[in-house]
Amino acid sequence: MFKQLNQIDRLYIETALNQSQPIRKIAEQMNRPLMTITREIKRNRTAKKYTFDKNQCDLRTDCRKRHACGKADCTGRCNTCHLCNKACPSFIKVPCKTRDRSPYCCNACPKKSRCYLDKYFYVASSAESSAKARLRSSRAVIQVSDLELEKLNQTVSRRLKQGQPLYHILASSDLPVSESTMYRYISQGILEARNIDLPRKVGRRIRTGRKRPTGEIPAYRQGKTYDDYVAWMAKNPDLEVAQMDLVEGSGKKHLLTFTFTHCRLLLAFLIPDKTQASVKHALDELEKTIGHQHFRKAFQVVLTDNGTEFQNHRLLEFTSGGERRCQLFYCDPYASWQKGACEKNHTNIRQFLPKGSNFDALSQAKINRMLNNINSVLRKSTKEDAPFNQLSVTLAGIVRKLGLVRIHPENVTLRSSVLK
Repeated sequence: MFKQLNQIDRLYIETALNQSQPIRKIAEQMNRPLMTITREIKRNRTAKKYTFDKNQCDLRTDCRKRHACGKADCTGRCNTCHLCNKACPSFIKVPCKTRDRSPYCCNACPKKSRCYLDKYFYVASSAESSAKARLRSSRAVIQVSDLELEKLNQTVSRRLKQGQPLYHILASSDLPVSESTMYRYISQGILEARNIDLPRKVGRRIRTGRKRPTGEIPAYRQGKTYDDYVAWMAKNPDLEVAQMDLVEGSGKKHLLTFTFTHCRLLLAFLIPDKTQASVKHALDELEKTIGHQHFRKAFQVVLTDNGTEFQNHRLLEFTSGGERRCQLFYCDPYASWQKGACEKNHTNIRQFLPKGSNFDALSQAKINRMLNNINSVLRKSTKEDAPFNQLSVTLAGIVRKLGLVRIHPENVTLRSSVLK
């Protein structure tokens, strides 16, 4: 996909034009369509008027007209007057093979120093300024009709108040605007919705730049580091990966979460405390619910962080009978980006359960209602589809056994009211 031309591209075009290179060759060297380069030159070239001889009529040599401008007291011929160009109905501008045809500018014309015609020059700095000015002016005007704007306002404002992401709203409707345009309309106050209704826009934290610790690898991570995970996946690229983490509550209960990287499906289970025994019990119960074979297919590789509740990998990798059920690996310390799909799903959970929330009064049925809404959100990472529509056969069977169902896009709600 092509991007807009930048200043470096325009400098290249100017240099090539100064060297008399044809537009077709410039387009080939820049790997751009011919029409893109032609349009760029025509739009952003700089005009230079010829000030010494202002009559540029192609018929002026043989012209004998008088009083074309309507001034009866004028004694001169029209072919010697600059008003001829504007007033005479027979005016024909002198053609120029260089200016009026490819390359549409006079940069490398050998006659430009003695030519009496108006000229055009392509200058990169002026072209860049002209392009930016055109872009600003196009964005300053609302490009939709009043009826379309009213529909935008009703649809977007209502669904934002339900907690739906802006991308989900646009992907599940036929609104005639892009995501960036919609953000701009909200920032400019054109819609009823405000920036405060966009969780991601008002919830950004300042990064501290904390350095990852270096030194010896702890015993529990020997052979289980993120580098080991990358090497394992390079050898087995088709394996299903589940990113495991813990969402902490302010009380005794916490949420054990799993995000499947291929489809971004989120599963979450309440555990009574933050211990290795509780995590193992949750895995055992899940395995019992969905069956050992389904568990092994869905949880072939598990990537998690270095929390104390996950540090006994043998306890989690093997069943009580000693049979392996998954391969467990650990992210590097302070490198949450290594399981970014999981962290993204956690931001959705926090729309239901903000930090500091107490999970003790929650039931698994309420958590499942939350999962139904989160997994019904349309996303870029799932090609404008919801995780529920991207499931493998194994995960589809697990979803049915857990009783999870898809919510219609218009009815998706990412608010704590779902849990009441």
